[in-house]
Amino acid sequence: MVTHAPLADSDAPRSDPAAVGFAGSLPTTMATTSDNETRQTTTTVVTVRIPTSADRDVVSEAERRLARAEGATAVSVDGLRGLQPGLSATVVTVAVTAESRHGRPLAFESLTGVETIDP
Repeated sequence: MVTHAPLADSDAPRSDPAAVGFAGSLPTTMATTSDNETRQTTTTVVTVRIPTSADRDVVSEAERRLARAEGATAVSVDGLRGLQPGLSATVVTVAVTAESRHGRPLAFESLTGVETIDP
């Protein structure tokens, strides 16, 4: 039986990165980005139902809930327009600026407890 000693780094062919100690350090995939995405910024007024058990202030909680809309990349509350406290929830009316990645306005109505007042 013939056995071979492992190659030292200096004996390895230079065309094989794994053989010269570079295994895992070379990227196997290339990240790509696209500047062709269509983004749309929308300003609207919505009401958001915030349960009394929420652990944030009403503005932060409204932003968090509105950010769940499909395609939302950024949502910010520009101003508080109304506040209706209730036993189990507070309904806040807020002016919102939202950015979507799909080129059309966000459908906040699809979210539970959200209603668009001024499109």
